[in-house]
Amino acid sequence: MNSYARNLIIMVKEPRIGRVKSRLAKGVGVVNAWAFYRKTLSDVARRLVVDGRWRVSLGVSPNGAQNKPKIWPIHCRCIVQGSGNLGTRMARLMNAFPKGPVILVGADIPGIQASHIFYAFKLLGRCDAVFGPASDGGYWMIGL
Repeated sequence: MNSYARNLIIMVKEPRIGRVKSRLAKGVGVVNAWAFYRKTLSDVARRLVVDGRWRVSLGVSPNGAQNKPKIWPIHCRCIVQGSGNLGTRMARLMNAFPKGPVILVGADIPGIQASHIFYAFKLLGRCDAVFGPASDGGYWMIGL
């Protein structure tokens, strides 16, 4: 691992009913989808912020949500995702840091553990990029 600081970004949406987990809400309703998001966001953020091996920031959406500290489950740096497609917003968040390893995860990954993040940072000491593969062909983590 190089001497640069390790940075972890958790991508988050302002937890408002009807604005989070819209696909899930079609099956369970907007209130249940919102409750799932809030619980998962809180669990993931609290679990990952306590580990001192990296710094945690929240990549927040929409613009303005970074100015509402009481809605976030942890106190840390908030970076605006900004506009654009997912790739554009992810690149903007990752480019908000100086040179060094950056890992980006979603707030709605209930099984994520600090050990996953540490292993990814360890791999970034030897690789340019790491991905956390998902069973649907996508990914739940990217590190550069």
